[in-house]
Parts: sequence; C-alpha cells; structure tokens
Amino acid sequence: VSAAAGAAPRGRPGRSPTMRVALYEHVSAGGLTADAAGTAAAAEAEALRRLELDLMPAGRAMRDALGADLLALAGGAERGDGATRWQVTLVGAPAEAAADDAHGPEANARRGAADQGLLRRWARRPGEPTRAALARLAAEHDRVWAIAPETGGLLAACREAVGDGRWLGCGADAIAVAASKRRTTALLQAAGVATPHQVGA
Repeated sequence: VSAAAGAAPRGRPGRSPTMRVALYEHVSAGGLTADAAGTAAAAEAEALRRLELDLMPAGRAMRDALGADLLALAGGAERGDGATRWQVTLVGAPAEAAADDAHGPEANARRGAADQGLLRRWARRPGEPTRAALARLAAEHDRVWAIAPETGGLLAACREAVGDGRWLGCGADAIAVAASKRRTTALLQAAGVATPHQVGA
C-alpha cells in the first residue's frame, strides 16, 4: 500500500498535526445500490439490495479492521511528542446509524476513540454515485483508503475520483493488472510464482 504525495497533515501551532483518513468499503457504504439507482430494472435493483444486505457484515468487518489498526496508531500519537495525530472516518450507507456496530469486542475502544475526537462517521447521500461520494469525501480528508472490486474498473474509478494526492492504496498500474486474471497470472508466472494452472502439472 502506498500513499502519493499530497495534502499535508493539518494542525495548529503548538499542537500535533492531524492526518484525517477516511475508510471507504464499497458494499458497507451502500455502493451497490447507489450506483444502480435510477438505471437498474426493479428486479435487478431488488437483487442488488438483497446482495448488499447479505455482504454488509463482511464489508463492515473489513472496514473496521483497518479502522482498528489506524486507531491504534492514533492512540500512540497522543504522547505529546509532536507525532501526527490520526483521525479516522468510517464511511457508511445513508441509513447507517452513528452507532451501527455498538456491540462486539471492539465497541468500547471505538466509543473511547470517538470521545477523543479520533473516530468519526460519514454517510453518503441517498442515491449518491460512488464517484461523487468519493470526490466529496476526498475534499474533506487528507487521505482516502478505499476497498472495492477491481472488476469492471471500479477500484480504478475510485482512485480517479479521489485523486492521486489523497489516494491511499495501490497504484494505477497495479490496479489494472489485478483487474485481469490473465494479466495477473502471466505476471506471477513470469516472476516464478506457481499459479493454479501450474499446480499439479
């Protein structure tokens, strides 16, 4: 994972700079249904809604795992030694409540982080397309870390919407390779890494 040179952490004189990082996971942010709004037939829209509901727990789990790691960094930055102070934003679907996952083993840690101003919630607007939501998100944060399928160019589109200066993740070339199973397989084989087509051959 890499971060392009871009917006510097923000801060006030005498205080540690704050790096505002937004975590966007496509399913838990309502991306499946938002991108199909107004274009999908009723049956397709309903199927996407059900699929989104089924995948929502897994999407939130991925988002929150990254958030937990960043919050650990945030806690370590409160030593008063000038280290960057991390503020983590969890992006959710329009209907997601501020305390959506208020239960579970990490709930107390999340509430404590929120009390310290280290954790925020951010919801996309109803029906807001992914590109528009990410552009708005990027304008309000120093970095955006997005999780989305490479298939169909979705992750590449996310990167374009965020912009190089605020994107936290793989470069455009790596995303293009990952979007193609054939290109990925060829690259792995060229590097001497065994692929499914070679196993047992």
